[in-house]
Amino acid sequence: MSQLIEELLGSMPPPPNPLGLQSGDIIRLKSGGPQMTVIDITFRGLIACEWFAGERLHRARFAPSSIAPDKN
Repeated sequence: MSQLIEELLGSMPPPPNPLGLQSGDIIRLKSGGPQMTVIDITFRGLIACEWFAGERLHRARFAPSSIAPDKN
């Protein structure tokens, strides 16, 4: 079964990535907020990120239109 899944996934086009982001890139919301690290790009093109607020780790997915590469 896993071979079939691997074949199906291998035939799927890559997710949309208009910003050319990669795992590990640092971004921010265009509206401001903390620096976030890209951890994945979902098959629907959402940018999965994580960041710390104090000692607490947060994770969320954002539309590419709402984020920008961090310039710092």
